[in-house]
Amino acid sequence: MADPQRKKVEEIVRAEHETHGFAGRFGAGLPRVYHYIGDLRSPDRHSKQEAWMLAQLAMLAQLAMLAPVQPAGRYGVIIVICRWSRRATKWDGQMIIGAHVGTSGGVAKSVQRGVAMGAGAIQIFTHNPRQWRGPGLDGVAIEDVKKALEAEPAVASMVTHVTYLINLASPDPDIYERSRVSLACNLAAATAIAASGAVLHPGSHKGAGFESCKARIVDGISWAFEHASDSLIVGEQLAYRVRMQGQVSTLLLENTAGAGGTVGRSFDELAALIEMLDANGLSDRIGVCLDTQHLWASGKDYTSVKTANHVIEEFDQAIGLDKLECLHLNDSKVPCGAMRDRHANIGDGMIGKQGLAALLGHPRLGSLTAILEVPGDGHGPDHNQVDIAKETLEQGIAMRASLVNDGQPGK
Repeated sequence: MADPQRKKVEEIVRAEHETHGFAGRFGAGLPRVYHYIGDLRSPDRHSKQEAWMLAQLAMLAQLAMLAPVQPAGRYGVIIVICRWSRRATKWDGQMIIGAHVGTSGGVAKSVQRGVAMGAGAIQIFTHNPRQWRGPGLDGVAIEDVKKALEAEPAVASMVTHVTYLINLASPDPDIYERSRVSLACNLAAATAIAASGAVLHPGSHKGAGFESCKARIVDGISWAFEHASDSLIVGEQLAYRVRMQGQVSTLLLENTAGAGGTVGRSFDELAALIEMLDANGLSDRIGVCLDTQHLWASGKDYTSVKTANHVIEEFDQAIGLDKLECLHLNDSKVPCGAMRDRHANIGDGMIGKQGLAALLGHPRLGSLTAILEVPGDGHGPDHNQVDIAKETLEQGIAMRASLVNDGQPGK
């Protein structure tokens, strides 16, 4: 790239960083930038903004110049990529605290609810999570939520959670068929509203064992991706939106507490599914959502810096931190290893603020979004819980900084 052109791009990138902090929203139709620029996720390789810019500026510009747009629009492509690239490169920023919010009155209302409680990101259900009926999103609703996100830059991103009824591990042919169709509809809805991902509980083998169902789960997920743009499956409106986006939103496999034969209790189970999905050509469409309560209930103690470091290293070895897209941030009503899914408000459970702080402060999680799924006062996350979560994050960062100052490893 010629020097004048490089200088112009540098100016644009710096301006975008000052305006958006590289933490803007991103659409599922954009390319996953790290696929083109290589793995730059290690914190010591891009811990400063300047190093990030110098390492990637030329490649971002070259990628934008390959886009099928007129010259006048090429810088616009660069800007979009820069706004999206916070997630794609896992740069060393500070974790965003978000929350699950309701959608009564319309999906667009969820954005305002997130803003009202101080959430930097939101998670929603696109339809009743305990019904098979597909998402009832029409063109107006889809445009309304996009406009709401554009109008509220404080909400940096949005994820969806698919229906709880889905069980791709089920040997029952009726349940399995309903599950894969429902997943296709949920993926289409997430894609239509430009959600960064859709969180899925893979299902339960009901005691038959993981080996008995892993192929069935992978086949169901692969089928859902293939049919997310099929109007006969998801409806013409959603199918059209998926085709317009160009690719389906990322599917985030969530770890489980382990009760009832649920799949995903161990990192090894998630890793096996991801490896098989990679082989099916979905390597860039699959990620992981790590739930802190499920992790604790499954037997992973991370309540000290030492144990938190061990758990993160174990995840990295089994799955790879490049696959970790977000956290579900919850305290636990049950002790470590209880294998029960019981969320508590932050600081009110058996993990505690200090225990969660040890995990949240880990430097290799700094680029993630943490979504609260706590009960609050009985109506879900609220402003108070968001504030407590932010305090817990700050406590974790300070905890590790104090260890470094004392000459101990903080990561």
